[in-house]
Amino acid sequence: WPRFLSGDFDVAPIPGPVFGDAVIAFGDQGLGPVGRVLTCGFNLELPRLRNRSLRTAVSMAIDREELVRNVYGDLAEPAENLVPPSIPGHQRGACGEACRSDLDRARALVASLPERARSLTLDFSDSTVGQELAKGIADRLNEAGFVVTPRPHLEEEFGTLIRDGRQELFCLVTVGDYPRQQAFLEPLLRSGSPDNHTGLDDEEIDDLLARARATEDPANRELLYRRVERRALTLLPVVPLAWFRSRLAVKPYVSGFVLDPLGGFDVARLQIGR
Repeated sequence: WPRFLSGDFDVAPIPGPVFGDAVIAFGDQGLGPVGRVLTCGFNLELPRLRNRSLRTAVSMAIDREELVRNVYGDLAEPAENLVPPSIPGHQRGACGEACRSDLDRARALVASLPERARSLTLDFSDSTVGQELAKGIADRLNEAGFVVTPRPHLEEEFGTLIRDGRQELFCLVTVGDYPRQQAFLEPLLRSGSPDNHTGLDDEEIDDLLARARATEDPANRELLYRRVERRALTLLPVVPLAWFRSRLAVKPYVSGFVLDPLGGFDVARLQIGR
């Protein structure tokens, strides 16, 4: 199953381009997106967060391009679905309009909510990156009409909060342990999964996941997982925000460098020659 991180992912905010000099000095192999995705989730055990309009408003309010640029620079790129581009079965734009920034529509959705449902607590890991991430999200949600209270936690405390189910709106990085759609979808979405921190319990998703696991044909299995992802991005228990990029770069005279979908490479295959 994937590892879940707090959103920091060993990345500090760096103003301006961070890959430019590296590309000039080392070449650009290895700088593409890898198997890591940042999402914000909703604790669906809380009745007011079960309102799909609320979750859609949150997704539409966030400007992913601005958020990624301000928090991660060139170390990430905006995400509009759960399965990263480096993973077989990635489907571009699966989230559709719900994951496109539209502050006016977000405001209209927020205005339709009961007043008490417009207050949100944003739980996050208290670090430099965590603070920048929380501020960027909170500022946009406040512009949309929400009243957001950022609630920082020390890293260990944040993990305990998530495990105990006391979180509200929260952000985590999912790191797939193997390069398949299943590694990103099943842990996040299957009811009863220890990594399903939203408490999502959707019969259709569970059925599709079970069918995908039992399907031997790779093409049919991929299609089933695509249906899982589309269903999840309709319900929006989690909102995709960013895919992370590798920080590996090599000179053009280095051969045998092949970045795998998760961001690793086989050192034994490297050869150096000018």
